[in-house]
Amino acid sequence: MKFSRFEVMIQYILNSKLTRIAITVLFTLISCAYVLILTRQFYLGFNPDSVEYFDLAFSIANGDGFVDKQGNFVNHWPPFYSLIVAFISLISSSEIQQSGIYLSAICSGLIFLLFNQLQTILELQNNLIRLALNSILFLILLPKTMLSFLSEGLFIVFTLLFVRFLLQWFATESKLQLVFASIVLGLMFITRYAALGFALALGATVIHKWLKNKNYYQLVHNGLLAIIPFALKVAPWLIFSTIKAENATNRVLEFHPVGFDSLVEFGKVVVDWLVPNGYFVMYAAVIGGVASILIFIVLKFRGLHNLGGLIVLSYCIGSYLFLLIISMSFFDAATTFDHRILSPILPLGLLMLGIICRINQVIIPIGTLLLFSVIKNVPPFLKQSLGFYNQGLGYTSVWWRDSETLMNIDELNIPTDTIYLNNYYALRLYKPELIQVVKGLHKLGNNLGSNSSVVVLTTHSDVELDADSIWNRIGRQGELCKFSDGFIIKP
Repeated sequence: MKFSRFEVMIQYILNSKLTRIAITVLFTLISCAYVLILTRQFYLGFNPDSVEYFDLAFSIANGDGFVDKQGNFVNHWPPFYSLIVAFISLISSSEIQQSGIYLSAICSGLIFLLFNQLQTILELQNNLIRLALNSILFLILLPKTMLSFLSEGLFIVFTLLFVRFLLQWFATESKLQLVFASIVLGLMFITRYAALGFALALGATVIHKWLKNKNYYQLVHNGLLAIIPFALKVAPWLIFSTIKAENATNRVLEFHPVGFDSLVEFGKVVVDWLVPNGYFVMYAAVIGGVASILIFIVLKFRGLHNLGGLIVLSYCIGSYLFLLIISMSFFDAATTFDHRILSPILPLGLLMLGIICRINQVIIPIGTLLLFSVIKNVPPFLKQSLGFYNQGLGYTSVWWRDSETLMNIDELNIPTDTIYLNNYYALRLYKPELIQVVKGLHKLGNNLGSNSSVVVLTTHSDVELDADSIWNRIGRQGELCKFSDGFIIKP
């Protein structure tokens, strides 16, 4: 069959190595630029965890160690993200918030560099599929993850690097690749404790190899190569934090099983990645379609000549989700299956879809789903990006930065023996010098006291708080000063 020049050119573009390099370079550069441009006005978005990371990085940069603004040792959040931010701050002579932007931009570029390297390792040759996978990752991950002062971006970089080494070891049995995977796993652990999920994946992969030949010497040898480098990385932090545990923020062991609502939330997040802001019928159609394709893949497994990638990615995703369920059941009952907690498995899931596309019988339905997902993710991407650029996010947004209530704390010269407050983290970020005297608003009794005051931010409160009712509760003591976003009661 003869092909026209146009058809030959299209085939070349779809399958050439040069196009793959261009896709890699394009997404690596625009992801870095995206973060740097959108954070010019309001820095990275802040939530309560961001304030913890910020304070820790600030203390490290000042030489105070792994402590918060009150001098309490912090081990509830592992230190590596804050440590890297502090290091960038020192070498660039920049503020902590600006250093966080630099790190987020670097991580964004590295994510796409590693993501495309993994596609090459997994032999994803169709450049159209690769373009769709990169587009989906860009449209979802950057506005939802990389614009916040959080450790997820750095953790995803380590996750992709870990999977890269693990895939190469699984394919070649190179001992050096296994050692590298273990070292990266140690860095993941001191970035986020959720790395234990990937430790389970490493163990499962080693056992999977052993089950093929039942060589006990090889099992012990590979087990030691997987354990020792990891242990050497995490042991110093574990020993140090144990010694400092007297004055620390510790996790509490308490059983609270994951409910059905959490599992439903997990399903919603995954479906929302593919079909954002869709209707229930559309969700059901996507889930049913994907389920049908997966059943078909099980029946057609022989269509994949190399299952190693699918096995390793399945172990990583399954082990991470298992660890989350254990963590939510025993340590962090407040944790939910949201985008933030599931973001590390987003690129891995996309890679699995890419592998599945190597089966000729499913490339059209999967490719159509990916194209549909790209189109559906563009509007929310634009909305989130423009909203962030114009208004910011969380505690660094325009509403907090220009808060009339916060600005009047100094102007009113309120007493600072005790401040009853409904938003601790806002004051901790903008007025850290007052943190020592802050108490929760729920501790306010019927008497204000001569040297106490009340600061309430109503606009950002989850609970409706009425100035007059609170003032009446304390017998209308002091002076009530109302503002556009809250009120202050001072004696």
